Amino acid sequence: KLWTPRQPSSAMRLSAALALLACVCLLLCARTCSAQGWDNEQIEGPADPADFAQWLAEQQQYRAETLKAVNYNGSIFEVPELFWTQKTFVQPQMHPYDRYFYDPVAHQYTVDKFLTDLTKRYGGIDSVLIWPTYTNIGVDDRNQYDLILAMPGHTEGLTAVVDELHARGVKVLWPYNPWDQGTRDMGQTDELSLAQLAQATHADGINGDTMGYVPESFFTTSVDIGYPLAYEPEGGGYEESLDWETFGWGYWTYPFTPEIDRWKWLEPRHNTHVCNRWATNRTNDLQAAFFNGVGYESWENVWGTWNGITERDGEALRRTSTLTKFFGGLGFLTSQDWEPHTPVVQNTQIFASKFPLGDDTLWFLVNRASTDTSGVQLLVGGVTDADHFYDCYHGVALTPSVSAGNANLVFSIEGLAYGAVLRTRNVTKPGDASPLGQLLQQMAAITKYTLSSYDPTWKYLLQEMVPIATTQLVKEAPKGTVEVPSAIFDFQVSGVEVEGDDAHGVDVQYPWEAHPQRGHEKLLHVGPLYMDRYPVTNQQYQQYLADSGYVPSDSYNFLKFWANGSFPDGWDNKPVTWVSLQEARDYCSFYGKRLPHSYEWQYAAQGTDGRLYPWGNTKDQSKFPVVDSSRKLPGPEDVTAHSPQGDSPFGVADLVGNVWQYTDEFQDYHTRAVVVRGSCNYYPTGSMWYFPAALELNLHNKYFLMDDSYERAGTIGFRCVVDADPTCKTNLCMDADLVSEPVYLTTTGTLDWEEWGKTNERKAKPTAPLDMLHVYATSTAISSVCPTQVSWTDGTTGSGKSDTCLLLAGDGASLSISAPAITSALRTLSLYLGLPPTASPVVITANASFVGDSSVTPVIRSVQAGGPEREGAYVLRLQYAAAKASTTLQVSVTLSAVCKQSLCVRMPANKGSVDLSAEGTYDWAHWGTTGPRSVDRKASGPQLLDNLQLVNNGTLAQFINNPTLFSWTDGAPLATATNTATGIYYSNSKVGRGFSLQIPASAEHTRVVRVYVGVWSARGRFSVSISDGSTPDYVDTSVVNSATTSVATYEVTISARPNATVTIQWTQEDGDGNITWQSATLIEGAEPSITVQAATLA
Repeated sequence: KLWTPRQPSSAMRLSAALALLACVCLLLCARTCSAQGWDNEQIEGPADPADFAQWLAEQQQYRAETLKAVNYNGSIFEVPELFWTQKTFVQPQMHPYDRYFYDPVAHQYTVDKFLTDLTKRYGGIDSVLIWPTYTNIGVDDRNQYDLILAMPGHTEGLTAVVDELHARGVKVLWPYNPWDQGTRDMGQTDELSLAQLAQATHADGINGDTMGYVPESFFTTSVDIGYPLAYEPEGGGYEESLDWETFGWGYWTYPFTPEIDRWKWLEPRHNTHVCNRWATNRTNDLQAAFFNGVGYESWENVWGTWNGITERDGEALRRTSTLTKFFGGLGFLTSQDWEPHTPVVQNTQIFASKFPLGDDTLWFLVNRASTDTSGVQLLVGGVTDADHFYDCYHGVALTPSVSAGNANLVFSIEGLAYGAVLRTRNVTKPGDASPLGQLLQQMAAITKYTLSSYDPTWKYLLQEMVPIATTQLVKEAPKGTVEVPSAIFDFQVSGVEVEGDDAHGVDVQYPWEAHPQRGHEKLLHVGPLYMDRYPVTNQQYQQYLADSGYVPSDSYNFLKFWANGSFPDGWDNKPVTWVSLQEARDYCSFYGKRLPHSYEWQYAAQGTDGRLYPWGNTKDQSKFPVVDSSRKLPGPEDVTAHSPQGDSPFGVADLVGNVWQYTDEFQDYHTRAVVVRGSCNYYPTGSMWYFPAALELNLHNKYFLMDDSYERAGTIGFRCVVDADPTCKTNLCMDADLVSEPVYLTTTGTLDWEEWGKTNERKAKPTAPLDMLHVYATSTAISSVCPTQVSWTDGTTGSGKSDTCLLLAGDGASLSISAPAITSALRTLSLYLGLPPTASPVVITANASFVGDSSVTPVIRSVQAGGPEREGAYVLRLQYAAAKASTTLQVSVTLSAVCKQSLCVRMPANKGSVDLSAEGTYDWAHWGTTGPRSVDRKASGPQLLDNLQLVNNGTLAQFINNPTLFSWTDGAPLATATNTATGIYYSNSKVGRGFSLQIPASAEHTRVVRVYVGVWSARGRFSVSISDGSTPDYVDTSVVNSATTSVATYEVTISARPNATVTIQWTQEDGDGNITWQSATLIEGAEPSITVQAATLA
């Protein structure tokens, strides 16, 4: 009743239309726009303190003219239901699946645990934005309202949670995703849906995601249903929206001289939550908010990536929020006479805002420099005996020296810290019963220690991959499964999350990694196992329900496609969906199986040749379902629809494009998520923010977990695996494994052993002598660069150990060895091999057969490995028993180069950090360390990477926030660097503009070049050509990010080619953003090579 709709002037109608267009455009803008796109939120401070009076007069004139132009009436700030927005100074955005907010084991919300943690770490909160939609939204056709109501407890439970938060003094907002126009249609306006949702759950407001402002119709709709809501646009608002928006977010810039909040200046009752979600040092944000007397978005769980507030920042927030809450509650911070940049004495580093209220005056001060200040800070005129001054930050009374009504206020302000002074006619002292006395006592206690004494170090929140227990080992393939034999698997995969980077710990952390990161790369021994040929079907799940008697405790969304306990006609052979991760686990466990690890799933789909799809490297639509983009989920196709043509090398079917499939769960203290593989046949249109597809086998996505009702999705299914007994079941079996520990030959070679290196030793008294090693290679040498160490105590010369080995080089190099066989026992022959650190990628093929006995089928195994940083120790292990007496086992190993042409390119998984000195043993270079034209390179060596050329010349610029970090110890001109996040780009980027690097091929040796590049809101084009035309040009345009930053690593193998030059180009293919260039490394002498160190027989 108090609110009066505004009457827009004709002069502002065009402005409103343009603002609406800007709001629509923001739906396509990057979620991480920062000030870019919303750069009208602040007003610059005076260029010089001496200009203050003129600057203030200009701002007052601007305010008067603007408010008149928009016919501002201010009645929105008189609506009682919205008063709270003027006093909410700390608001986190959080995800309800945060483990501090919801306990998935007890199946209950833990509001007290959540609030207690925030109070302990930074003083508590005033409101909270609960966000259950993005990033999971788009995995199926559930819209944003469906995902909110799918939370445990649903409408009734959510209402209880909101009421509990209200009882603790915390207001609640739900998110609005205006871009969600591709999922299930509500059949009514979003304005009405949001208002009804908030009313049903007792929520207080709505946050407008990606919106520069929230249109007035949203507020009027809430008024129409009798439930006025506070609307908080992510973009902060604009002049006219002050008549219906009382607060918003602030993506601000932080110059040394603080800028002022434009919307608060126009209407001091308007509040802002300053937001800088990816900041790891929040001093700028907190100082800007405090200086302006506005709120702070204490966002830590950023789309499931934990960007925690440091101890120092938490303590700073505790102090500043204690002050803003107290004085904001008294009305100081909404003073119509607010005077930002009020004069101070030490004006080279101290900045102050003055908030008069009646006879009292409050000053908030910030020290923008790192040095402490003391002495006179403020000169205050018109002082009488009735005036009293208090240093509210330190909680003490001030006794100024007063002369002729002018007071000199003396107090200290720590570097990069805060101050607060109150002038009042109320007499109090710290600890007395008055509210001010209580505040002073509280502030004295919490400022006892300096902020500098608190740890400012930001740390990754580490994750754990939830263990999956092995099943009982089985000897034969269970019905419906196919055998996936053991192998050394080169596991390479990257997450497809829209936002986040390795510097903050996006995606997941496998056990071998130091922190969460987007790219993952590891040589693993996988298998043997039996995998379900197809995903579990509706018919199979129905049988499970009958066999197990399972009934969910919360049936919300359970088997949503089903009706009356059964699936629709014709759906018996479709994958079952709408089951949670735990329900999938329970199914597998009931039948003695388990879910596969992500790398097991990928190996079963990919084999060992690194293919992009189960059938090969071509994206052939005939081999997987067509994607549906309607607003209603169509359901999956039959599991047999694209089999066998779409099967993997092992005969596993329906792996990609039909339903996502559950694999590994990862969790940290706050978040749980499951890696889902294979993508699905549904993707809603209209927004880049929907759950990204990951059809290719080197990609995965991350689906966040809360509880059954929330997790069940119409596009996620599963398949099971069972662990196979690795014992040899025939006369001859062969396996390859990784060696991570030194080898004690005496124990592993009980019958015989041989060692090849400098000592060329063997067992003194072999029971069953091995034949001597036969070698065929372009070149051989004794090498001291060996992947493991061997030792013995029963050699011909006694005890010994060796770090040396025999190095074989050249495409086609081979070795062979023979071992005696008997019919009465199974023997094990182990051959210890290795790949040097500079070896180019190779295929190692082992062939084993019995000499003179054709009744036993020969066994052939291949392992693809090698390449820069892919060195390792391998053991080729053969279990065998002769079928006939007096036969011999013969084993040969052949080396074959993966790259059979003059030029080969691959894309290794991206790493969070790169040691250029370790990787670029022949040469390296890094661009942009100190400026756009700076180049650091390997100090000694050929310097073959120093000829970077600009393509379609433009203006170079430096950037300092690259997701990949670079270090070196042998550089020039900068000798060392640790984790620099720098690089270069074009500030005036356009399609076709980019970078070019020429590298001469060696006449004698293979060279391997790695190039580190990136994109921001653009698509890149990577091309490689060789001057002699011996290999067709390579072109890749797969690196794209329409929202934020993505990085890529390209590895180019150049075979020996006299008088040839390779040209590498990285240019902008499309998009409105830019491409980036960071580093390159070069390895020389990367010929195919292998080491052989020992053989044992037992």
